[in-house]
Amino acid sequence: MIHFLSRFHGDQKGATLAEFVLTLPIFIMCFVGIVQLGLWSEKSVKVWAKAHRITFAQATLVNQSRFSLQHMQPQAAGAVSLGQLAFGNKPLNQSGIQRGLILAAEGTTYGDMALRGHWGESSTRTLPVDLVVQMKPPLEGMRTRNSADILGGSALSRDLLNDTANFSGSAGGALGVINQFLSGSGTRAALAAGQRYGTVIGWSSDSMTVAGRTVSMRAHFNSLVPPFPLTGTEAQFLPMAITRVTMENHRAYSQILGINWSQPYPGGSISVQEKFPAEQ
Repeated sequence: MIHFLSRFHGDQKGATLAEFVLTLPIFIMCFVGIVQLGLWSEKSVKVWAKAHRITFAQATLVNQSRFSLQHMQPQAAGAVSLGQLAFGNKPLNQSGIQRGLILAAEGTTYGDMALRGHWGESSTRTLPVDLVVQMKPPLEGMRTRNSADILGGSALSRDLLNDTANFSGSAGGALGVINQFLSGSGTRAALAAGQRYGTVIGWSSDSMTVAGRTVSMRAHFNSLVPPFPLTGTEAQFLPMAITRVTMENHRAYSQILGINWSQPYPGGSISVQEKFPAEQ
C-alpha cells in the first residue's frame, strides 16, 4: 500500500492538463473582458463622433442660411441658448465642481447676450481672462457690458454698433420706416455684415450591456455659430446701403458730401488764378 502511494505521488502524468483546466477560466475571463472593453471603447468613440458630426452639421447650416432667424438677433439667440442650457442640454463633465462652474459661466454669458446683445456676451466671455491676466492700458476698462461706455453719446454709433433691439427717432418716409425696422428688430448687423449669434448643440447617446448590467453613454458638444458670408455684389453694396439708410435717420450725417442721394452743392465750374499777386 505504501509502495502504491509512493508511486502515485511521484507520477507526473496529466499534471499539465490539470494546470490548464485550472487556469482556463481565468484566461477566458480576461479575454472576454478585453473584448468587452474594446467594444465599449468603439461604441464610445462612435457616440462622440456622431455628436461632433451633428454639431458641425448644425453650424454649417447656420453658415449657409441667409435667414436663420433665431441666430440673426442677439437677444433672441441668447434666450434660445439659455433655454437649451436649462432644459436638458447641460455639460456632461464628471466633476461636479467643474460642471457647476461651466453651467454658471455659460448661463451668465447667454443671459447677458439676451439682455445686452453681443456687448454683454463678449464682456462675460472675457471676464475670466480679465480676472487672471488683469488687463493693462490701453485695454484696461475696455471690457464693458454697456455699449455707451465705448460709443459715448453718438446716436449714429449706437444705431450702427449696438445690436440690441431699440427704437431710435425716425427721419420719416420710407427710409425712416426701414431704419425703424432695422433698429427695432436688432438685425442691422446680421443683414449688413452676415453676423450670427448664439450657439448650436449636438448630442448623441447609446447603451451597452456588460455582465447583465446596462450602462448608458452620452456625448454633448456646443459651438458658437459662424457668420453668413456675403459675396459678390451683395458684399459690395449691401453694407453700404444699410449704413446709408441708417445715416438717413441722422440729418447731420445724411447731408455729408459724397453720401447724399443728390449733390447738395451747386454745380458749375470755378476759375483759379494761375499766379498769385505776389508772383506777378
